[in-house]
Amino acid sequence: MPTYKLVYFDGRGRAELARMLFAEAGVKYEDFRVKENWATEKPKTPFGKLPVLTVDGGESLAESGAIVRYLAREFDLDGGSSIYAAQADMIHTAVIDLANDFPYFEEDKAKLAERVKTLEEKKANLVFEKIEERLKASGSQFLVARKLTYADIAVASFVDAFKDFDDSFIKKFPCLDALQQRIASRPNIKKWFDNRPKTMF
Repeated sequence: MPTYKLVYFDGRGRAELARMLFAEAGVKYEDFRVKENWATEKPKTPFGKLPVLTVDGGESLAESGAIVRYLAREFDLDGGSSIYAAQADMIHTAVIDLANDFPYFEEDKAKLAERVKTLEEKKANLVFEKIEERLKASGSQFLVARKLTYADIAVASFVDAFKDFDDSFIKKFPCLDALQQRIASRPNIKKWFDNRPKTMF
């Protein structure tokens, strides 16, 4: 089994899905959190940003999507075929597009509510509706390949974060709401949620 070191800031952010994959797979890794000296560490990363995953103390992977896809393949969470892996990637990418537009750091509450509402109306409603339809049509509790993939975990992770800002919006999509609850209750992921460091984001 390879040794892994995941480097990110002291928050959930772009590293949390990778941490959830490690948790689900029951694979140990070093969860290294940069709390200071980022200016010193930044030039050592492949593209000057985090997260970075180091495998066996040598090869380093940057870009959260690349890290997640690699771990999904390693942990048999990518669907098991090229087409299923592509479908999982499609769903994950749609979720990342939404996450990139989310105003996580808006401090003005009125502006935050307005920006979240705009995102819901212009983008989130359509994306969640399409994923909800896909889940209903799957004939299973999973989005791809009738088994757990990183697409399910990615959607659940974002829905969980979205609930912190507008729980009522998620109630419009009961299948996704139920998916989030199923993923959160999986033993290894629940253990991670119960024990992960408490952070602002």
